[in-house]
Amino acid sequence: MKERDSTFDIMKGIAMVLVILSHTAPWANWPLAYWRSALFFIISGYFAKEWPVEVFLRKGAKRLFIPYAVTCLFMLPFVFLGEAILDVEVMPDVLKSMVLGAGAFGYADNYKNICIGPLWFVCASIWVRILWALFQKIKNVAVRGGLIVLLGIAAYKLRENAINPWSIFSAFGALGFFYCGYVIRRYNLLNTDNGKRVAPLVMASLVFCICFSKMDVNSCIYRSGYVIELLGSIGAFMLLYAAVRRFSDCSITVWKFLNFLGRYSLVAFCVHSIDYCLLSCWFPFKFWWQFSTTFEYVCALVMRIGFAAIGCFLVSKNNFLKEKIFFIR
Repeated sequence: MKERDSTFDIMKGIAMVLVILSHTAPWANWPLAYWRSALFFIISGYFAKEWPVEVFLRKGAKRLFIPYAVTCLFMLPFVFLGEAILDVEVMPDVLKSMVLGAGAFGYADNYKNICIGPLWFVCASIWVRILWALFQKIKNVAVRGGLIVLLGIAAYKLRENAINPWSIFSAFGALGFFYCGYVIRRYNLLNTDNGKRVAPLVMASLVFCICFSKMDVNSCIYRSGYVIELLGSIGAFMLLYAAVRRFSDCSITVWKFLNFLGRYSLVAFCVHSIDYCLLSCWFPFKFWWQFSTTFEYVCALVMRIGFAAIGCFLVSKNNFLKEKIFFIR
């Protein structure tokens, strides 16, 4: 069996920390933090399988839908308990959110406050893979890429005026970053002269995006322009890959921890979603928002990363959860 490359797991671990960081401290919403979701989609695209739609729906979709459904079911007792303790009525909105797979943007007024938090990523990932299977029928790489870019631009135009069931419009925008991962692998941009040729363009785009962008794949916000941010995302991926690759054999504890967190990143997303939704969205008791100093934000960040890590550890020690629920081999 081919040995697993820890580089990509460490990269996902870093992206997971950025996700939690951006949900914890207001000062964390600096431009680079907004590449967190894009990085996950690029890595997914880098390892994309060419499955027909029917095969994905029969075999692959369950690897995302089952963790989503189990996480939602696990939330319900906490929601019921929260209603009882805080004397609020949120269960109807929570159930609507779960059924719709609702993200935080693009909703009519009556759905404005319904949000399942980071679980939008799991919903969007299902759509991205369905869309990818459909676009595989287009063999011309340039034509395929052009249509994917147009789809992402359409998502940007629709973001404020359309219902977003199961984060489908988020997926339209995310598909471009998924395709970037596919292009990186197809043309071996990480290890050949091809990478050196495109490096000036993608690195210049990255610098431009860091200075002027506030990209958010979830909300389809592309302030520097969708194409520029796609190019910038390739630059960010290549730069992070080179940095992690340089130290991937390092035995320090932090590196091992990021490797573990990335290996179980889907579990971390689900655990963090429970934390995010219950404490930040659905109840008036916004625990983390009461913090006001940098020290308190750092403490909150450490605690939230700790929650995600504990969830990952418990799943890693239970073969049923690990293999039958999260499909981690």
